[in-house]
Amino acid sequence: MVWKRRVFMTSDAMDKPLLNGTECLYIHQFYAMASPFSLHLVGTKKKYLRQVGRQMEEIVRQKEQLLSKYSPASELWRINREATKRPVQ
Repeated sequence: MVWKRRVFMTSDAMDKPLLNGTECLYIHQFYAMASPFSLHLVGTKKKYLRQVGRQMEEIVRQKEQLLSKYSPASELWRINREATKRPVQ
């Protein structure tokens, strides 16, 4: 399931101004580890907030691959495979 939504909201669009009124709220949402993720980032530079959102999503996806019991590249997959033959540390 692919679920992504990226939204920018300026302080004008919100009930309460953010900090000094020039910041915007950037919401970066995605689906990973069988769960929805939603990052709420506040700042003055939309491009930077978008970049941070993408980087955070990439970190989560890397951790997902590392911990996945379905990916042959993951440590957990290796442990499960080897545990059928011998004790694994």
